Amino acid sequence: MYQFVIPIHHVNWSTRAVLEGISNKYNPKHIYVITSENEIKILKDKCKFWKIKNLILLDEDNFFLKKYNLTKKDIVSKITQNKPNYTPGWLYQQIIKLGANDVIDQLEDVFVVWDSDLLPVKSWPILDENQEKFALLQDKFYGNRDILNSWKNLIVNVLEINPVEDERGTFTSHHMVFKKKYLQSLKLKFKDHFKSDQNWIELIIKAANIYGSFGEYWTY
Repeated sequence: MYQFVIPIHHVNWSTRAVLEGISNKYNPKHIYVITSENEIKILKDKCKFWKIKNLILLDEDNFFLKKYNLTKKDIVSKITQNKPNYTPGWLYQQIIKLGANDVIDQLEDVFVVWDSDLLPVKSWPILDENQEKFALLQDKFYGNRDILNSWKNLIVNVLEINPVEDERGTFTSHHMVFKKKYLQSLKLKFKDHFKSDQNWIELIIKAANIYGSFGEYWTY
């Protein structure tokens, strides 16, 4: 039984299927949905009739306020590189995925981040032969090479490593298995690179503004 974290922009036609599918197929300890105050109201009303266990709703606008004294508006205002299809709001969701363990104290050492538009029609085995696994779902030959190159440049220059690459797939995964110890190590790497005591959110935005964007799971 894993804990799931799901940022949701808007409740739509697939939301019920995603949440009920995860609840039914994975029997999670908790499902943490992070969304706006208005969408929380909608979900509270709809979930009276949906079959979802252990659902916890969290406000995205103030998600980092207590921990880092930053609202969504504060964070988004710092993002200056607005590439097509990768808006400040999209980048904010990437930051939520990387920062969920900083805010949700109840998260265990290993947890799953699930994209809100990924329907679990046939459940992917998260644990296989005692190893957590994820799927590469995006073919790199049909992706935007400039975006992928900007992500790679950030990894090479900021983390000072050559990124893991797959022959065909990008690391734009739609369900992501995270381990807290590696997330902590990653955030320290940004501090080391910039020789800064600023929090990692401001530093990862600084890096994204320099290199154009970042892919959260490939960076992780």
